[in-house]
Amino acid sequence: MCIVYNMAEKKWTVLDLLNLDLAGHDAINLTCVAGRRGLSRELTVPEINRPGLGLSGFFEAFAYNRVQLFGRGEVAYLNKLSAEGRTDTIRQLFSYQIPCCIFSSSREPTPEFVEIAEEACCAVLKTDLESSEFMARLTRIFSNIFAPHKTLHGVLVEVYGVGIMLGGHSGEMIGAGRANADLLMARILYTLYRKTEFRLLSVQGGNKDNAIPREAEASLLFPSAVDRKKVKKQIKEIRKALKNEYAVCDPGLKVKADWIKENVTELRPAFTKNDTRKFIRFLMTVPNGVIEYTPGLAGMPQTSLNLGILTTAADGISAEFLIRSSVNSQKQMMMDRLACIAAQFEGNVRIVGQYPAWEYRTESDFRDLLQGVYKDTYGKEAGICVTHGGLECGLLAAKMPGLDAVSIGPGMYGIHTPDEKLNIPSVQSTWQFLKAALEACGRE
Repeated sequence: MCIVYNMAEKKWTVLDLLNLDLAGHDAINLTCVAGRRGLSRELTVPEINRPGLGLSGFFEAFAYNRVQLFGRGEVAYLNKLSAEGRTDTIRQLFSYQIPCCIFSSSREPTPEFVEIAEEACCAVLKTDLESSEFMARLTRIFSNIFAPHKTLHGVLVEVYGVGIMLGGHSGEMIGAGRANADLLMARILYTLYRKTEFRLLSVQGGNKDNAIPREAEASLLFPSAVDRKKVKKQIKEIRKALKNEYAVCDPGLKVKADWIKENVTELRPAFTKNDTRKFIRFLMTVPNGVIEYTPGLAGMPQTSLNLGILTTAADGISAEFLIRSSVNSQKQMMMDRLACIAAQFEGNVRIVGQYPAWEYRTESDFRDLLQGVYKDTYGKEAGICVTHGGLECGLLAAKMPGLDAVSIGPGMYGIHTPDEKLNIPSVQSTWQFLKAALEACGRE
């Protein structure tokens, strides 16, 4: 769920993106390989989507209004399809009004991809950058170069390093007390604004809605005559308070702030006083974390939400939340609640990429069968747990009412963080268990 504060006036097109003249670590090195008639399409949502789920045939939550990035996985999947299946998939993809498609690492689209893109008048671009690097650079472009603004005289402060924190999976770790860098930034901005007025230039934090954000940064424009020592003292005080609060859960928390070109008064882009105040208050108001726990399952979240991404982009400042719930009615309640808060602060709501709840079944014949298979295979009882993560089982169960589903998998640690690890021996164990489970199912 994305909440946007619209302030931008300029409309950006795919051609604007193609013509950006950037160098060094900002360059995105785009060339057009097909669909030049689609270069005039407007970039209404300055975000990036990896269309892997859509290519597999699931288009219900397809974020079609974003730039579509084709990396190694997407290209490999298309190449594995039969010629007929590939053509059908590509035609279904281009049945949506996609802004453009971009292939990373100088990968070339297949001839049928080019042909169908031309028919759909959709631009196909490519870059020599790898997917992760391209996404990072394009995100910076959307956050900075396209940022809406109002021009004022003042002095600039960069607040950064709000992070180096643990982060983690926004389902698995949502109740672990870990700090959310986006919300910590909100507290810093609110504390400063209460005592010294400033205008917000940009704010960004996190890059995945399904991960607790580890870092955030903001650029603030203070009046030229601001008492800089007073501002630094305020930041020092809030840093001390935050480090004390998270000394156990996030001991690596850091907060830094620097004056930029201290002796120079510049013309800089900035949001209005009213927009700055509205957005800061909005961030201080929104709920986050565990909302309800599952009755009868101690410590297991039933409904939660995570503020995962903050960006300053072409259509304003956006805050993206991931709402999780094993009960569909509670998930809808949280969407309604966020919509009410956004409306109070004059924000617009966009719902993208939602998936159905997978409700826990107290009685499951399939689970009982797998427990027996596990004990026969390994000579010990299986560890059964309920997860608060978003799994494909929910999508399948929504399509097949009454489906009895169980999720299995290898051991993973530090999910959705730079420290993510996979226990390799457990992959082999999972494979052996899967084969035994299939054999048992065949005997039923």
